[in-house]
Amino acid sequence: MSQENVEAYRQGFAAVARGDAEAAAQGYDAGVVLRTDPIWPGGPFYGADAVRSFNEDLIATLGPVHFVIEELTDAGDRVIARLHVRYQGTQSGAEGDLRFTHVATYRDGKVILMENFLDHAQALQALGLRE
Repeated sequence: MSQENVEAYRQGFAAVARGDAEAAAQGYDAGVVLRTDPIWPGGPFYGADAVRSFNEDLIATLGPVHFVIEELTDAGDRVIARLHVRYQGTQSGAEGDLRFTHVATYRDGKVILMENFLDHAQALQALGLRE
């Protein structure tokens, strides 16, 4: 099942990258939870509608974004992605560059938990993959 999760992740990621939060939401379980890094505002977000809304707001705020998957790891029921995002704020015009680790946990082909970590080592530790 894990290769199917990787493919589902790639499809959902591609939808968010092209600004289609609705298409990305097709891969969410109705009870999905999104946990952002503690220094990010808001969260956690509960339910597919809340996560879709978070993505829509993110896309609207950041404006044109360029997402790159730097590393993708199949971890059974989880997919671990090291991401690089370049953006230019819609209102401010400020340009930014962000690297973070995104972990998606799947059940029955749908995302049930998404976690964002600004520190990759913390992500691995939280997942029990590193002490």
